[in-house]
Amino acid sequence: MYESKNRTGNDEDIFQYPVEFLESIESGRLAPHKLVLKVGVPIMLLKNLQPPQLCNGTLLVVRRLNRFNIEAEI
Repeated sequence: MYESKNRTGNDEDIFQYPVEFLESIESGRLAPHKLVLKVGVPIMLLKNLQPPQLCNGTLLVVRRLNRFNIEAEI
């Protein structure tokens, strides 16, 4: 399970937007706060990393799950 780290860009907004509120937001545009993956499942890249191979919308297959990153292949 991977969890997002949520915070605002301005430290003064922390009282207006508490972490619990940020973690509760559910939208089709945002990844979930808690992401559960397994080796072999398909995932979609949501950010351009190395165009033209690794672009937004590229389908990948999870090959290895590490503590701070996910290894996947096209």
